[in-house]
Amino acid sequence: LPNPTYVVNWQGNVISHNSAFEHYFTADYYKNAMLPLENSDSPFKDVFSNAHEVTAETKENRTIYTQVFEIDNGIEKRCINHWHTLCNLPASDHAVYICGWQDITETRDLIHALEVERNKAINATVAKSQFLATMSHEIRTPISSIMGFLELLSGSGLSKE
Repeated sequence: LPNPTYVVNWQGNVISHNSAFEHYFTADYYKNAMLPLENSDSPFKDVFSNAHEVTAETKENRTIYTQVFEIDNGIEKRCINHWHTLCNLPASDHAVYICGWQDITETRDLIHALEVERNKAINATVAKSQFLATMSHEIRTPISSIMGFLELLSGSGLSKE
């Protein structure tokens, strides 16, 4: 799987994960990722704030919970779209959480850059419209005067003197 995925037991410990999970973090910060979820150094401490709500669900109706938040990978803070759901294991009375995330940092940054450029384009369009309205008035006024004088000159019987 290209996206990091991991499994958390009912005690809040990461019991399994794929290689993308391990490679997402620096070697030193990977140790923090393996800490129990309630540990304040765990990057996932905020993810499972609603875990008690999930355990109350029936086995037939399991919701996939998603949330967007920032996570530190040991180098920088990254924006991720995290998901988790409860899953019963056939050989155990305890359920586990199947979890994963997609890094959306570049997508978020691109959307922000597009919004900035869109706002610049809107401002440029407004400025252009204001300029054309002003210039249209500035050009029409003298031309109207010239046209009026020409009409007076062409319609009057003035002599060449």
